[in-house]
Amino acid sequence: MGRRERVSRVIREYFGECEAEGKYPSEAGLMLRLGAGEEEYRELCAREDTADLLERARLRRLEWLESRLARGGTGVTGLMTVLRREDESESGDGRLVIRLEGLGGTEAAK
Repeated sequence: MGRRERVSRVIREYFGECEAEGKYPSEAGLMLRLGAGEEEYRELCAREDTADLLERARLRRLEWLESRLARGGTGVTGLMTVLRREDESESGDGRLVIRLEGLGGTEAAK
């Protein structure tokens, strides 16, 4: 199995499991599933054979967040923070920062 097929399969399985469990399909979770560190993941994002797959995965994460924000309710502040992190990640910050403002102001950075 080639790299593109493997990445596609992992993305499909990861998003399927997240959907079944009702949890957010995070970039960190996808990296873990791919067995890739941040540097290797960024390389996969830049590769001609896998860039489009990972861009669609990013858009699916944004769609997940936006659809939940549109519904409102509890946890909206936390969702907005994750959405902001996704935007910052796209701008090239390259650092994983998760703020749980809606859940007590805890911050974890890697």
